[in-house]
Amino acid sequence: MPAVSDLRTGGGRVSKKKQAWITAGYAVMLALTFSVLTLGSPAVALTEVSIGSAHVEQNAPAAVPITIHNAADLGSVDLELVFNPAIVTVTTITAGDFDVTVTNLEETATGFVKIVAFQAKNPGLNGTVVLAQVTLYARAAVDSTTPLNISVNRMTDATPFCRDISYSVTNGSCTVISSAATPTPSATPPSETGGGGVLFSVSLDSDGDGYSDHYERLTGSDPNDPCDPDPTCSACLASRKEIPPVVATPGVSVRAMPLPSSTPSTPVPAIEQPAPPSAVPAREEHVLDVHKPPGTLVLILLAAILLSGLLLLAVSRGWWKLR
Repeated sequence: MPAVSDLRTGGGRVSKKKQAWITAGYAVMLALTFSVLTLGSPAVALTEVSIGSAHVEQNAPAAVPITIHNAADLGSVDLELVFNPAIVTVTTITAGDFDVTVTNLEETATGFVKIVAFQAKNPGLNGTVVLAQVTLYARAAVDSTTPLNISVNRMTDATPFCRDISYSVTNGSCTVISSAATPTPSATPPSETGGGGVLFSVSLDSDGDGYSDHYERLTGSDPNDPCDPDPTCSACLASRKEIPPVVATPGVSVRAMPLPSSTPSTPVPAIEQPAPPSAVPAREEHVLDVHKPPGTLVLILLAAILLSGLLLLAVSRGWWKLR
């Protein structure tokens, strides 16, 4: 396109008609560029982790779900739920939509619980996903309220690379209300045991230490080292050829046990129990899907580019005619 300095008339000014053509050409180019960028970059909703607000009757339990919205190939979540232990306590946590859910209630008395969930043998989760159902027990006076705050440590996709997923958090609250019937006084609230968690469909375990490869990658341990993260497991001891120490039976004196004789005794053949069939599924090959753009979008982009070229050609020809 000729420079603006070449478009000046003899009087040193640009013709109004030429200036109008130039302005129209730039406007068309900007409009087409904006439309192409808009069509080529569709908006993606951000993944949201939320817990609802609940009204729990005094001295009674109630379940509150932790939900993940707008999930896309979700593979794992590691988070903590924080609350005021003087108002409510967490008694149980029920697994949601993930293949494997591990919970830790050891710190319930101090005001938080930990939940780790991930996919083991099934594909990543999409859309609205229920992470877990948290059962709260209201122990404070009526109208007492505590925030229910979620702290996400990490969220990854279901690919072998465990890529981090961006997310937002919506916290909730719990308010104690009066019960419909007069509750029976209880000396103590329900027991706050925990620390074990619930596991479902445990997947590939390369080193045989009882932790799946996906969980070890998530927590930063080596999936091929039987001594990581638990150096006392049977797989680690077997790899080192160590024999676990014998635990003394209560009520039996160690001093009363006879010392081993120097004369070897006749060995007694041991009866080996058949090993149970392995519940570990075969290794699954993860194939990274490459999503091709829809044919309609490609046609629209090509048409926009062609139209832009035709309009630029028309603008150039009109300018030369005016000249």
